[in-house]
Amino acid sequence: MRVQTTVLVLGVLVLTGSGCAGMLEASRPASHLELGQRIRLKVPAARPPLQAGTLVALTSDSLVLRTAGPDQAEADTARHTFPLAAVKTVEESRGVRGHAFEGCVYGGQVGLIAVLLGFATGQWAPGDTESNVVFVGSMAAGAAIGAAVQSEDWRRVPSSALRVGIAPLPAGPLGISATLSLRR
Repeated sequence: MRVQTTVLVLGVLVLTGSGCAGMLEASRPASHLELGQRIRLKVPAARPPLQAGTLVALTSDSLVLRTAGPDQAEADTARHTFPLAAVKTVEESRGVRGHAFEGCVYGGQVGLIAVLLGFATGQWAPGDTESNVVFVGSMAAGAAIGAAVQSEDWRRVPSSALRVGIAPLPAGPLGISATLSLRR
């Protein structure tokens, strides 16, 4: 009975885990972009329409990205200037991450379905060691596959309130810092 309760509780947690990931994304602070930051633009007139790179410069009517393909060296990078009026969306990079949590959730869902099918067909009885091994093993396999999958996270930044600011560097009087701020 104790093993059944554990499997049931884990199953409920796995099924509800997908919704928790979305809540974490919504709780992140407002965006603040700076020169040198990695951003992605959607510019319908450009080819390709999605352009990712490092923000290099900003003028009153355009911005400049330094872009490089995944196989290009730093010396092979190109600078592209985009008119602000042509930019449909701006997204900021939140870094590269693995997907172990999502993999564990999806693996657990597959394992739960397999265990429930085993119960329904009479292959396993509640509390069987094999059913627990299948469920936990599928969660572990999903987590391992998810951890191996790497992707860059992007967060959309509203472009309706584009502001440019210039200020002295905090370290000394010889320099300025420029920031691009996109606020709601």
